[in-house]
Amino acid sequence: MRVLYDDHGFMQRHGGVSRYFTELMKHLPDGVEYCLPFEASNNAYLQQSPFNMPPLCRSVDDFVEKWGRGHFFPLLSRLYWKCAKWLPGFKNGEYENRIRVVAALRKGDFDVFHMTGPHWVCDDWQIVAGKKPIVVTVHDLVPDILWRNRRVIACRRRVLAVASHIIAISENTKKDIVRLYGVPEEKITVIYHGYTQFESAGTGGELPVSKPYLLYVGERDGYKNFSWLVRTLAPFLKARDGLQLFCTGSPFSQGERRLLDRLGIADHVRQGFVQDGQMPVLFANAAAFICPSLYEGFGLPILDAFASGCPALLSNVASLPEVGGDAALYFDPKGDGADLVRHLELMLDESDGARAGRSVLVEKAKLRVKGFGWDACAKKTVDVYRRVS
Repeated sequence: MRVLYDDHGFMQRHGGVSRYFTELMKHLPDGVEYCLPFEASNNAYLQQSPFNMPPLCRSVDDFVEKWGRGHFFPLLSRLYWKCAKWLPGFKNGEYENRIRVVAALRKGDFDVFHMTGPHWVCDDWQIVAGKKPIVVTVHDLVPDILWRNRRVIACRRRVLAVASHIIAISENTKKDIVRLYGVPEEKITVIYHGYTQFESAGTGGELPVSKPYLLYVGERDGYKNFSWLVRTLAPFLKARDGLQLFCTGSPFSQGERRLLDRLGIADHVRQGFVQDGQMPVLFANAAAFICPSLYEGFGLPILDAFASGCPALLSNVASLPEVGGDAALYFDPKGDGADLVRHLELMLDESDGARAGRSVLVEKAKLRVKGFGWDACAKKTVDVYRRVS
C-alpha cells in the first residue's frame, strides 16, 4: 500500500500537526509506504532523519515577516501565492512544493491520499475527489469555533463531505465535527496521538533557566490564553523570590513585552528556543507544566510532561481533561485564577504531605502516558487506510 501525503501540514517549522505526521510516517508498519512528493521543507521534523530534507529557499513565513512582521497574515499569504505563481524570484519555495503535490495527485500513483490539512487558499485535493480514497485528520476546530472564519468553515465543509473517512484526534474533536458539520459518527474514527520516548528524561543537562521555574510550551496567540496566564501569575511570581515562568516557542512580541512590563514581571518571565532533544530535561526539572488554553484538539505537550515526570496543570476545557485524566490538576481558564494558584502552591510546597501528593500525581502520569504510543497510532491509522482502499 502506498500513501500520499501533501505539504500543507508541514508549512509550520514546529508544531503538533507536523510532528504528528512525521511520527506517523516513521511508525508505519511493513507493507505500507509513504510518499512525500516534495524535496525541501522548512519543517524541523522533516529536516531530521529519516527524511533529511534541505530547507526551502523561499517561504510564506519569510515573506510575511519581511513585509508585515507577522501582521495581516491571511492577506499577505494570499499575496505570496499570487507572486509565487507569476514572479521567478519566488520559485524554490512552497509554491514549487505545491506544483509537485499537484503532479503527484494527477499521476495517481498511490492507494490512499491522506490530506495533512485543508488549506483555505489551495484546494488541489479536488483532483482526486471521487477517484481515490481520501483520509482527513481533523486536529482541532479552533478557526471554526473560536474565530468563526467563514473561509475555513467553507473549505472544511467541502473536505469533510468528500472524505472517505475522517480521523479525529480526540473524542471531543469528534463531537465537535458531528455537532458543527453533521458528519455521521460512523464516518469518524478517534485515534490518539502518541508520545516520543526519549532515551533519558533525567535531571542532568544544561538548563536555559534557573530553578525553580514553571513551564509554558508552544505558541501564545489568542486561544492559547497566555495573557490571562501572566495576569493571573503576576502577584504569585512577585511574591516568590527566584520563581520564574519559562516559555518555549517564538520570541516575545512587543505587545507581550509591554504587558509583562506593565504587570511588573518582566524579570520573572523568560523565553527561549529549546531543541526537541532538550525538552525532556526542561520538563523534568520544572515545578509544573501549565496549559491555560481555551481550546485544544489534543495537547501533545501533556504527554511530554507526563513522560518526563513533570506535574501538569491544565485548563478544564475541550480535550484536555480527556487526555490528562486523573493524572493532572485542572483549573478554569476564564476564572479568577484562584484554583490555579492553589495548585501552584501545592507544587512548590516542600512539606512531606505536598511532596507525597506530587509523587502520586507523577506516578499516575507515568502510567497514563503508556496508553499513548505512535506504534498504536500508526496501526489504527493503517486500519483506516485498508478500510477505505
